Parts: sequence; C-alpha cells; structure tokens
Amino acid sequence: PDYFEEDFEHYGISKAKSTLIPGAQSASKIVAGESDDPVSEEEHKRFRKSVGKLLWIVPIRPDIAYATKELSRSLVQPKRSCISKLKYLLKYLKGTKSYKLMVRAEFQLPSGQVPTLDLDFYVYSDWAGCQMTRRSTTGFVVYFLGSIFQFASRTQATPGLSSSEAELYAIGTGSSEGISIR
Repeated sequence: PDYFEEDFEHYGISKAKSTLIPGAQSASKIVAGESDDPVSEEEHKRFRKSVGKLLWIVPIRPDIAYATKELSRSLVQPKRSCISKLKYLLKYLKGTKSYKLMVRAEFQLPSGQVPTLDLDFYVYSDWAGCQMTRRSTTGFVVYFLGSIFQFASRTQATPGLSSSEAELYAIGTGSSEGISIR
C-alpha cells in the first residue's frame, strides 16, 4: 500500500481527491490546454522510476494495464502532458489501494458429468486510439475456472483502416494467445 507514497508526495497528490477512471485517455481531457514541452532531466528520471513501479504492479492490477502501457510509450521523451497523465493514474491508485487480483477457482460440476477445463477468452480493440500514430489497442483477458489467468493491453502493429479491421486483428491476437496457452 505504501509503494507509491513517495510518488504521491513528489507530485503533490497526497491530499488530492482520487479519480474513478485509471485510463490515460481520461486524463487527456484535463491536459488539453497544457503546453507539451519536454520535461527536465530530473523530472524525466522521476517519470521513468514511477512508470517502472507501475509496470511492476500491472500483473496484479489488470485495471491499470492500458494506462500503464500508454505511459510506457513516453519513456524516451516524456512531455508535460505525460506527467499530468501519470498524476491522474496515481490519483486513481491512491483511491484504490485495497484493490487486488483474486484468484479463486469456480468449479461446480453437476452430478454424473465429466469435468472439462475450459478457457474463456474475451478480446476488445479500440479503433485508432493513438492520436499520433492512429494505431489501435488490443486488449484481452483469459479466464480459467472463473479466475483471470492472463491479460494484456497491446498496441497493434499496423494502423487499421476500419473498426472491423481493428477488431479482426484483436481476435487474431486473442486466438494466437489461446492456442499458446492451450
């Protein structure tokens, strides 16, 4: 729980109100009028450290996977807007410290049936979600016995020409992951 206290202090959000949405897209509405100048060397170092901490906890916090992926894209040369997006995500973490990934098998078998171990896959994509590259994001989650087994949020390799193409690419990614897990 105290893993991000140093970041809360540094960015001045220790006493700030928490947010309800983790995503960087939500923060972009807030930073629209802000200058997009590069940050100082010291601030760049702090940004990399904070994003590194986020990457460390993503495996147990699927809710921040997309926002962390988007922040990771700015590690080489973060701008002021990236710092604002990081603050927004930290405010979300501040309000959701008690959230955790629960792994609990849900396995009920009607009498006389043979057990099957099914994997349930769900995939999603946005269309041209990145304003700069026009690339979409694929998200997928795999459930095994009712618990999250694997999840990811990835930028698609090529820009899709339609939402259908982006969805098809996401289905291909989900199918590929499913085959490798099976």
